Amino acid sequence: MKFPVADLAGAEPIEVFTTRIDTIYGATAVILAPGHPLLSKLLEASPARVEADAKLAKMPPGIGENRDLATMEKEGFFTGRYATNPFGGEKIPDWVGNFVLMEYGTGAIMAVPAHDQRDLEFLSQYGLPVRVVVEGKKFKV
Repeated sequence: MKFPVADLAGAEPIEVFTTRIDTIYGATAVILAPGHPLLSKLLEASPARVEADAKLAKMPPGIGENRDLATMEKEGFFTGRYATNPFGGEKIPDWVGNFVLMEYGTGAIMAVPAHDQRDLEFLSQYGLPVRVVVEGKKFKV
């Protein structure tokens, strides 16, 4: 699924990996891996650039041998940019997260915190919304 970058001329859309396209209406952020190739374009002329560079320097670009994605502390930052949800037209924030991997899928995800535990842990700590779109399994905060 491709999410166009809002208000950034010439930017490629962010292609996200999802196992559940039916949850796209619950996407409240796009999260990129620290080593994502579109990241430099997203941060170009962003008001968050200086802070982002400092935070990126502390994030490993790959998975490493000892990273347990299920239990590790989820950390990240807002890029200062937004993507447009192609199904509803809503602008959602573009983030970088240490639990998103370049080695898996496209290196970017649509964060659907009501339907993914890692997304919920990450977005909850930054105060981003949770929108339920499919009834079923509940996750713990």
